[in-house]
This record gives sequence, C-alpha cells and structure tokens, in this order.
Amino acid sequence: MNTLEFHKSVKTLFNASSIPKTLECLLEKIGGPYLYFAWKKHQSALQLLYSKPKISSELIRLYESDPSFDPAHLREPLKIRTLQTLVQKVSPEEKLFPYWVYIKQEPFGLFFLPDDSLNTQDLLSYVELKCQNLYLQKQAQTPQEEFLKTLYTEISRSRRLSLPVSLILVQCSSEEPLEPFLKSLYNHLKKTSRIYDLTSILNEKEIAVLLPHTSERGGLAKAEKIYWTLQSLNQTEILKKPVHFQIAIAEYPKSARSAESLFQLARDACAFGKSKQTGIVIAEAPQGFKPDFQVQNESGSLCEWV
Repeated sequence: MNTLEFHKSVKTLFNASSIPKTLECLLEKIGGPYLYFAWKKHQSALQLLYSKPKISSELIRLYESDPSFDPAHLREPLKIRTLQTLVQKVSPEEKLFPYWVYIKQEPFGLFFLPDDSLNTQDLLSYVELKCQNLYLQKQAQTPQEEFLKTLYTEISRSRRLSLPVSLILVQCSSEEPLEPFLKSLYNHLKKTSRIYDLTSILNEKEIAVLLPHTSERGGLAKAEKIYWTLQSLNQTEILKKPVHFQIAIAEYPKSARSAESLFQLARDACAFGKSKQTGIVIAEAPQGFKPDFQVQNESGSLCEWV
C-alpha cells in the first residue's frame, strides 16, 4: 500500500459513522483471509463477527471449550486451540497474525490478519482510536453494567484463589416512589457491610450486594439480616405505604460460571420467590452444571460473612 492509498484508507476510517462500519472499512482494505472476534468480557467469550472466507461459528466460551484455558492465553491467542482451528479453517496455507483492539485499556476485539506490515499496524492504530471515540460518544455505562463489570473482576479473582463469591439481589416494589427508600436502604447496607463488599443501586427497584470470599451460607446470613431490617421498616410508621420485597442469593462457583449467568440466576430466583411468596430464595444451578472448582474449607471464617 503506497502513501496515497494509506491516507485514503485513513480518511475512510475516520468518516465511518459506527464501530461496525469502521471494522468493515479496515477488513475491506485488507482483502482477506481474515477473522474478527468481539470480546465478551463478562462471559469470558469471543464472538466471531467477520470472516473471509465466510464460516459459521457460535459464541466461543473459552472456559467451556478448553478446560485448560488461562486468561494469560489472551496475550497469545494462537495458543488457544479453538482459535487455532478456526484460523486453520479460513487460511490453511497462509499465516494469520493476531491483533487486539483495546478501548479504555480493556480488550475490545481480536483480528487475525494476513499482513503484519507497518502500514497495517498503523491502520489498526487508527481503527482503535476511531472505535474508542465512537465508544465514548455512547451513553455512559448504567449502574447495572458497572456492577457486572465489578462482578466479572471478582469472579476472575475468585477463580484464581479458589474462594467463593456471593451475590445478594434485593427487589422492591411499592405504591409510593421507591427512590428515597432505596437510598436509605443503600446507606444502611453500606454502614453494616465489610469494607471490601460492594453495594449498588442497579435501577429504580433493585439493590445488589456483592460479597467476596463468601459462601452461600455466609450470603444467607447476610440476606437474613437484610430481610429482618426490611420487615422491621414495614412494621413502623416510617413508610407511608408498605414495601414488598424479594431477596435472592447466588454463589460462584456453585451456581454459575460467569458474571451475567450469576446475575440472571439471582433474578430468576427472585421471580420464583415472588411466585411462591417466599422472602429469601437461594439460586440453584442448572441441571447438569459442573462448577469451575470445589470450594475448600467452606466452614472456615474466610468464606463467611461477618
């Protein structure tokens, strides 16, 4: 690619109106063969979005597709066996080079391209800058997205340390606006939690409490304290109208493998509890589920809420 072609390519990239169009512009200039995967952080997964020649591929959940997977392998993607197979499929004779695109210093997408020239590397730098600008123009993350991000980090740490992490989800409803009540409950939970626990108001009806190094049993002990606090409030004249609430506990690794799965299990447990009119529900893993590891010394104080 000569200098004129390079500058035309850069201009085209900067005129792209969205992240998908930016990626497509680059791949059109590259020609092929190629692969592009979107990184799904909360699922520890890669989603194949573009390939030439075209191949079909489902979401690649790295821990499930390869039990020996380690997050460090992301630095050298060709060491991941599932990716090796797909690269060989689209380019059996020509070597493809991996390139990560980062946004806010976090992995965003993974290219496999047939060219590792300086021109290609420069174009990728422009692609990364353009994608970051477009990303930042989007609406800021919601409290739920921020919470899931932290939950993902805690699950990754839990996996490394072989210690559990528990999630408590509190859902509330009332005839009165809930915002003042949720803020009051949030302040109470912050005062009565450990320094490294995380309490977050997710939306107009949900509060989540994240308990690192805490088993399901420890999460239940904390949930019971929340339950009696809410019951006591409903028996006073502080609230004009009663607040109906449902509490669920979900533990990693016992019930799920990812942040999104654990959060969804907690929501499903809340829905089940409402249907049965049960104040506290412990989330159950899907049938046939196998945890990432067995928690050791579960009865020890390290794994319990205090």
